Amino acid sequence: MPKRSRFLALLLPLALFPAFPTSANLHAQAATAPSIPAAHDNAADDSDNEPVSSLFVSVRLDESAHVSVNANLFVPKDKQPGVASIKSALETTLSCRLIDDPLLHTTHKAAQGFYLGSCDLPRSPAIFLHQGSLRITPLLDLGRNANIQLLGANLFLPSSDLAEVIPPPTASPKSLSAAPTARSAGRRHPPRMFFYNWKLDQPIPSQISFRFGYLPAQINRNAIYLSLILLAPLALVFWLGRKALSADVPDKAVVWFSYMRSLSWILNGSLLAWWAALDFFQVQQVLRFIAAGTSFAPLLSHPAARQCLGWLPPSIIWLACYRLSHPIQEKLRGLHWTKRELTLQALYSTLAGLFPFAMFLTGINLLSTSGSSAAAWFIAAGLVRAFAAKALLQLTGMQPHALTTGPLRDRAFSMADQLGVKLQQVYLIPSGKGQMANAFASSGNNISFTDFLLQRMSQREVDYVMAHELTHLKLQHPSKLGMARIGGFFLGGVLLTAFTLALPGANSIALRYLLIFAAMTAFPFFISRRFEYAADAGAVAVTNDPRSAISALFKLSQLNMLPTQWNKWSEKWLSHPSSLRRAQAIARKAGIPVEQIPSIAQEGSSSDASTYASPTIAAATNKLHSTQHKKASIQKLSYILLAIISFVPSLFALFAQSLHGHRALQLSLLALSIPATFAAVLVFSNYIPRLTRGNISSRLNQKLSVQGIQVASWGGIYVGFAPSAAPRSYEATSFWDVGYLFLRSDRLCYWGEEAQFALRRDQITDIKLDTGLPGYLGAKRVYIAWCDAEQGTCGVFNLGRGHSDSIRGGARQTSELANRLHAWWKTPSPARALPAPLDTLSTPVVRAVTSAVPGALWKPQKLFSELLATAWIAALAAMLCRLPFHLTAYLNSATYSRLGLPSFSSPGAGWFIVLVAPLVRYLSLIPALRYRDKPILVAQSSTKGPTTAPPSPNPSPSPVTTRDPIPVP
Repeated sequence: MPKRSRFLALLLPLALFPAFPTSANLHAQAATAPSIPAAHDNAADDSDNEPVSSLFVSVRLDESAHVSVNANLFVPKDKQPGVASIKSALETTLSCRLIDDPLLHTTHKAAQGFYLGSCDLPRSPAIFLHQGSLRITPLLDLGRNANIQLLGANLFLPSSDLAEVIPPPTASPKSLSAAPTARSAGRRHPPRMFFYNWKLDQPIPSQISFRFGYLPAQINRNAIYLSLILLAPLALVFWLGRKALSADVPDKAVVWFSYMRSLSWILNGSLLAWWAALDFFQVQQVLRFIAAGTSFAPLLSHPAARQCLGWLPPSIIWLACYRLSHPIQEKLRGLHWTKRELTLQALYSTLAGLFPFAMFLTGINLLSTSGSSAAAWFIAAGLVRAFAAKALLQLTGMQPHALTTGPLRDRAFSMADQLGVKLQQVYLIPSGKGQMANAFASSGNNISFTDFLLQRMSQREVDYVMAHELTHLKLQHPSKLGMARIGGFFLGGVLLTAFTLALPGANSIALRYLLIFAAMTAFPFFISRRFEYAADAGAVAVTNDPRSAISALFKLSQLNMLPTQWNKWSEKWLSHPSSLRRAQAIARKAGIPVEQIPSIAQEGSSSDASTYASPTIAAATNKLHSTQHKKASIQKLSYILLAIISFVPSLFALFAQSLHGHRALQLSLLALSIPATFAAVLVFSNYIPRLTRGNISSRLNQKLSVQGIQVASWGGIYVGFAPSAAPRSYEATSFWDVGYLFLRSDRLCYWGEEAQFALRRDQITDIKLDTGLPGYLGAKRVYIAWCDAEQGTCGVFNLGRGHSDSIRGGARQTSELANRLHAWWKTPSPARALPAPLDTLSTPVVRAVTSAVPGALWKPQKLFSELLATAWIAALAAMLCRLPFHLTAYLNSATYSRLGLPSFSSPGAGWFIVLVAPLVRYLSLIPALRYRDKPILVAQSSTKGPTTAPPSPNPSPSPVTTRDPIPVP
């Protein structure tokens, strides 16, 4: 099997082989292309060194047959024919009407013997070939009238496959035979240069005929080669699928793994082969040549054209290849994706990865020419990535759900405390039709599990997986692996440079791409495999259960249809070592004989131990106030906030910029932009509830009606619920749960998605209206302390009105709710029977919930990263508004003035925006940064003694995670 994989991986590079004979023929047809000596670019500068009277003419053509011409006549002043005579002779030579260049009329070019201009030659009827001629007779007549002794003509043709002149050139300066420069080393056909020098006493041709372009037959052959390279993956994937389906192998996992590995190699190889073919055949150059002089020429000259040409065709082939893989994924892997779903997955993956990268590269190329266009491409890249990633999650159903309660969450935080990891959140990912058993550790100290893993693995095996991911976080592997990927890119550049310097003749296009690809994959994969061994060792040290670790590894391979071992060559191109190698490393460290590994793996596969699955999955995936709703709301609010703090000061700067000559007024406007931006942020913050509430209340009403809860007839009050005695943040929101509050005769009942409970009037020990999350607008919450003497439990929770248009409006509504609760609490009433199902509710049960203390996340490093990201986004907004950035010119204004260059009295309004946006963002965070955690209420028993300790200002062991009492049935 490894031999087959290696053979398939080499098929695509071999597809390039037919192109090499073509390359040799093309080079044989091309004329030698030396470089231009500096002296011939401006012969007027060397007029003092000219020993004889002479006339030099330089003609340069581009792909659209646009001609730039300059002439230098070196004769005594009394014999100068004048600029008009020179221009007339040149027009006759070129057979076109010349337009004077503006440089012709500058003081340092005012000599009578110099001319500079341009014109457009008539286009050739042939698409691929341009031809024409230069008449030498008019120049010869001009020179003889001026008594010159030497006539020189330089002809520069654009780069193309074919460049011919008749008669052949008479001169070849020494510098033209020098080695090619680094810039031209990768160019197959640099511009062609032809030099002629005649003495007037020797025969001189009446004209020089030229033609340049591409031979139609050669273009057709190249198109065939490109088509073969582009379509070869389809044929390979089709053949590979037939071989996989017909393979008579007992272990289908080996076939599946080999197929997916080969598919990956084919797709990656096809991308590299396509890029190399584009460079080798100079496709963009040919297209620009064909479109020269048409309305398509500007489009093909845009940097986006190169990116589209490089990424779009192979991306389409990728989609087709994934569609072809559907029978294999269905029959071998047992997946139930339809062809349409599989194609859309590939499409969204491409839009989330390849296309934003291509758009980012386009923006980089535009930075030097148009900052506003570059900013637009950068912003578009981010938006496309966000849209595609969201669409991919919705399509696959693999949207993460936060596990804020439950045994899995409690076990993860307990293990994190053992390891000293400040765990932030535990997520559950539904695998949907993908049937993927996996777990992830991500930056931000979060870990995730798929439901397929939790359903199929025992708690002891899941504990090993959990400890493995937490060890990754402890050792900071996610961030280090990101740095390794960046390092691989730079390593590829270093290797390419070193190899080129050592073997200049081996600097081929294919080699460049292969070196960069190898460095960008092999180096990060090597680091990743080392990290896996380290995480395995750390997990076994925490769980002290090496046998469960070994059985978990083999079960993961079984669930994901992966072989338990592969050869060392295949492993070099994988991010994880094989399960067998990892199990052997664990066994050696634990003192377990290697011979026992198969029996340990078999015992783990046949065990019937309890799992974390059933209650955890049901609780996480069936919520309206879900992780995805909160994430979408936070994302929308972030976009709006960034737009406000970036574009409001930019508009002020644009207005100030239009007030030329009113320096004081300009400075006043810029200063006013700071409080105006901050005021805009406050207005936006006030209406956050309206922007984020959606239609959850009506949907929750419908959901509860199915459960028998009659919200309207029972007088339900829609509220947000948080199980804490002080303000807390739950996934960046102020409420952990949403539901309805019912004030019955002697009971306070709450029914929400996460929690349901009831409290008698005598079980409530205190009610207090106080502050919510810290901010400038004064959010309010009602804090309720309770105690159940029979159960011996006490706690505090807080409520806030959940259906308000603004924070200020919500504060008023919450104040009214507090008054109503006080009135109910203080006014006795006879007990009456509760309607079902409220009559089944009991007092809350104290459990742990994941939350964050306001401001605890804003550590110095996190705050700096936030402000730096804000500054970058503000810079993009300033560029989009075309505000200037000229800090260098401002700092060197004195030097610029002495050199006669433009100088500036300020560093540019763009830098002002870059400073204002982080400043306003910091001002908006001040209430959270100044917040000091303390309980609003303390739960007390009937004897008035405190039964729960108040939370410390910095809860231990994790300053951002608390385990506050949470009421659940």
